[in-house]
Amino acid sequence: MMRDIKTKHSIGQYVRYILIFTILMALIVVLTGSYFTSRKLLTKRNLLSQQGAAVNLMAEEKTIHTSTIDVLQKLANEDAFSGEEYQLSQVKQVLRIVKEGNSNIKGIGFRTSDGKMIKSGEISESANSGEHSWYKNAITSPGTVTWTAPYKDKKTKQMIRTASLQVKNMNGQIGVLAIDLSYHNIEEAISALKIGRTGSVTLVDDKGTVIASKGKSKKYTFKSGQNINKKAIFKEIKQAVGNRGERKISCVNA
Repeated sequence: MMRDIKTKHSIGQYVRYILIFTILMALIVVLTGSYFTSRKLLTKRNLLSQQGAAVNLMAEEKTIHTSTIDVLQKLANEDAFSGEEYQLSQVKQVLRIVKEGNSNIKGIGFRTSDGKMIKSGEISESANSGEHSWYKNAITSPGTVTWTAPYKDKKTKQMIRTASLQVKNMNGQIGVLAIDLSYHNIEEAISALKIGRTGSVTLVDDKGTVIASKGKSKKYTFKSGQNINKKAIFKEIKQAVGNRGERKISCVNA
């Protein structure tokens, strides 16, 4: 009788251990599945956040770019530039009004073919020669808004790009309008973005010059003005077929 009781007790303990083990295994499976599902969702959410930030940044840059072209084209049709002759006092007033009405404009200027220069705010002085020759660009491409490569202003340390357009008045006199476009507002917009805990956002031109870059990633945050055309990440993006998506960089020196 005692043996039967002990046997039943042993079987009961054995069954209890099996139940506990089964429950623990079920919990581990559920928790593991939940962990990987949550991780996948967080990864996807972070990726969407990155893509959304990039899309918004590009939209902002495109808006600034388009509005600058629009300003120059409208100015070219103003009486100050399309009338019988250039009234420099009138030109100066028009430039001042445009400058004060647009926070993205660091400076705006007008140069006549005989070398007279009228400006409002700071504008690149390399009108005759040099890497950022906006005057030469406009003269060689009449009717088209031309752009210099992005460059860092020596005084403000801001990234600048100069847009210019050739104009001609009723007497055939030629002049060039130029706008120094500052990327300061773009840099502030990037600084306000939060891309995960270790992400970064970078705006770079098609030649590899960094216009703005902010974030916590040491590997993928660059100095403004730096050229990254040798970096693997730039090469990957440059070679991409689509204009958006995910690129995975496996190179050690990315």
